[in-house]
Amino acid sequence: MIKPIEDAFAGYINIRDKQLFVAINENLCKFYPRENRDEMRVFGDTPIERQFIHGFDEDYNLIALLFEQPLPMPTAFFHFGSSYLAFKTPMIVKGRRSREDEDKLDTFDALTFSSSAIDSLHPPGIQALDMEELWKIPEDGARTLKIKAFDEYTSSYSFELYGEKITLMYSVSQSGVESISGDLGRLYSIIRLEFNRPQKLETFERYYVLIKKLIAFCVGQHNIKFDKVQLNRRITTGEDIGRYKELGICEIFDTYSDYIGFDWGRTIPFRVFDCHIADVLTLLGDEENAPWLTFLPDTNEGKKWISHDNIKDLCTALEIEYDRGNFPSQKDENMREIKSVLMETVKEYCSVNNIAEDSKVKALSYVGRIDISVADRICAMRDIIKNRIQSASDEIISRTFSITGQDIKRFLELRNGITHGRLITEWGDVAVVYQRLYRIAFLAMLIRMDIPDEKLDICLEALERRTPLL
Repeated sequence: MIKPIEDAFAGYINIRDKQLFVAINENLCKFYPRENRDEMRVFGDTPIERQFIHGFDEDYNLIALLFEQPLPMPTAFFHFGSSYLAFKTPMIVKGRRSREDEDKLDTFDALTFSSSAIDSLHPPGIQALDMEELWKIPEDGARTLKIKAFDEYTSSYSFELYGEKITLMYSVSQSGVESISGDLGRLYSIIRLEFNRPQKLETFERYYVLIKKLIAFCVGQHNIKFDKVQLNRRITTGEDIGRYKELGICEIFDTYSDYIGFDWGRTIPFRVFDCHIADVLTLLGDEENAPWLTFLPDTNEGKKWISHDNIKDLCTALEIEYDRGNFPSQKDENMREIKSVLMETVKEYCSVNNIAEDSKVKALSYVGRIDISVADRICAMRDIIKNRIQSASDEIISRTFSITGQDIKRFLELRNGITHGRLITEWGDVAVVYQRLYRIAFLAMLIRMDIPDEKLDICLEALERRTPLL
C-alpha cells in the first residue's frame, strides 16, 4: 500500500535534460538547482507547456507534479543569492519505489474514487452486509458480520466516451484488517473507471472532472472532497490476472473553502440510474450538450441561500434543457408554421419586387428571430414533466408544479434586470419560485438522461429536501 502524500516533503524532478531539487509544502513547489544557477535556465529559455513532470521523493517513491505555470518566467524569481522558482501545482501523484516499467506513473489502466459523498449514493453497510445474519445471535453468543456475495453489491456498466471504451463499476470495499487489535476495518463505497487500453496521465483531469460532475449532480453541491483517488494498473499475469493493483495515489488541490456536509435524504442514489448510468456519464462528459450545473452551491452555507448569480444560472439551465430535451410545445409548433409562412412570403415578395439581396437577408433574419417566449417554453416543460410523475403525493406535486406562467415571467424579468446591473430589492416569493424551478430543471435533466418515469418520483422527493430553505 502506498503511504499517503505528506503535507511537506522534498525530492528531485526531471525537467527536460535537468534534474532539480524540489521542496513541496502542500501545493507550493520550490525548485532549486543541484549544482549551479545556470540549471534554472531550463525555465527561461523556451516556454514549458502544461504537463506532468516526473521524479522521486526523498524516500525514492515515484512522484509526478502537474506543471501549469505560465513560462518563460522573469529573472525576479532568483532571490537573495539562492536561485529558485516557485509555483503552485493543482495535483500531485505519488507511486511506489520501483524501477519496473509497469510501476511508472506515465499511464494508468483504471481510476478508483472513494468519499463520504459516494457512501451516501451507495450506502456501504446497507448494500454489502447480510442484514439477516447481522441480527442473529449464535448459540455461543458471538456476533459475526457476514458480507454478501460480491455481485450483490456491485454494479458494472460499459460505455464509450472521448473515443475510449470505459467500464464504470461501483461497489463496496473494506479497509485493512488489524488482526492484533481485532479491528475489522470499515466498509466504504467506491467508483472505478476501467479502461480498455492504458490512458496517459495527462488524461486524468477529464475523468476526474467527469466523476466529480456525477457526484455533484447527485448530491447537489460542487464542493466535493474525495477521501482517496487512486491510479490502478491491470494485473496481466498470475492468479490475479485481470484484477487491479494500486499504482499511485493523487492529491488534488482546489479552491473550495469547505467540503460537502449533507443529509442522506438529499441525494439522488445510484439505484435511480441503474443501467442508465452510462447515459448519464455520456451526457455529463459531452462538453457541448452537458447539463448546466453552475447554479449548484460551492459551499455548505451556499445551499441555504440564493444569489443573483444562482438566478441567472438557473434560468440558463432551464433554457438549455428546453432546447436540448424533448419538450414539444403547441405554441412552439404554431410559431414554427408561422415563421415558415412568413419566410416564404418574404422570399416571394423580394423576388417579385427585385429587392436588394442585403435587404432580403436582413428581413429573413428578423423573421428567423420570431419565437415564443422563454416563459412559455418553461411552462410547456413544466406541464410535460408533471404528467410524467406517476406516484408522488398530491402535496409534493403541488409544492413543485403549482407555479404559474406569470410567476415564471416575473422570475425571468428579474434575471434580465440582474444581467443589466439591477439588483433585487424586493424578493417577495422569489425563493419559492426558485425552489420549484430548481426541481423542474433537475427533473428535465433526468428525463434527458433517459431515467424511467417511475424513478422520477424518488428523485423529486430528494430534490424537495435539497432545495434552499430561506
